[in-house]
Amino acid sequence: MTTIKLTEISKLKDEINHALDENNFAELDNLSNSLEAVVKTLVEDKHTARNLSKSEINVLVKLLEDVSRYEELTKKRFKDYTYGVSRSRKMHEAYKQSPR
Repeated sequence: MTTIKLTEISKLKDEINHALDENNFAELDNLSNSLEAVVKTLVEDKHTARNLSKSEINVLVKLLEDVSRYEELTKKRFKDYTYGVSRSRKMHEAYKQSPR
């Protein structure tokens, strides 16, 4: 079961990276919820702690690092995105109000 969950985590990480690249924040929300659910079931499995190999532990440590990186990237990208949207709206409003 652990290997299946780690494979699923790896797939979700790839999808999260793609959503971040595309600034697809709705999909990013769905994927992060899915990742949280998978990790939660992995952590709650009482057999997981005893059955983890060193490579599986390394995958989980890397996941922790990736989650921190995702958090920072998401904050930055969302801030940049909202700034761009706000600026576009202001420019559009100024254009609509300008005499023609």
